[in-house]
Amino acid sequence: TGLLEWVAGREAGFRWDGQVDTVRDQTIGALAEDHGINATDLNQISTRDLDRIITYVETLSVPARSYAAHDDVSVQLGNRLFMQTGCSSCHSITQKTRPDAPLIFRDLVLRPYTDMKLHDVTGQPIRTPALWGIGRNITLLEDNDRPLLFMHDGRASTLEEAILMHGGEAAGSRAAFESLSESQRQAIIEFLESL
Repeated sequence: TGLLEWVAGREAGFRWDGQVDTVRDQTIGALAEDHGINATDLNQISTRDLDRIITYVETLSVPARSYAAHDDVSVQLGNRLFMQTGCSSCHSITQKTRPDAPLIFRDLVLRPYTDMKLHDVTGQPIRTPALWGIGRNITLLEDNDRPLLFMHDGRASTLEEAILMHGGEAAGSRAAFESLSESQRQAIIEFLESL
């Protein structure tokens, strides 16, 4: 997560609306909203523990893709179709971190599948979510009988539904996806699940 804070050319921060600039502020907000912990109250959390949580969130690693995904013909087709349909115009495959980032985040090339910008795809501007690790997240949710919720409001329960709900700036990409054969659509889904 810390890498996303330092993406060169980043125009949006964290949260769906992109309005939170730093991992620190995002973590403090999440502690308050999700756990009822006021980070400014030392009786609720010490400065040391808060700093530890922030460091943990900043340095969480992205699950590695299976090596087999790189040799899977369907996944590779899905990768090409992901680019050809225009999905990668917002879900940018590679990014580089800024030269003024802290040393551990500086000048790195990463593959987050986001441009860290706001786009109107649902009637309101939302930050393009990073797709890295999405397959592992799906597996964890399914293995624990948890619902799959996609899009900023959780209204899609499958990756295909999420793609088909893209409008606005992404209407062309959605139309390109809709024009694909069923096997081509499935290849894109398999590609996404491999991330």
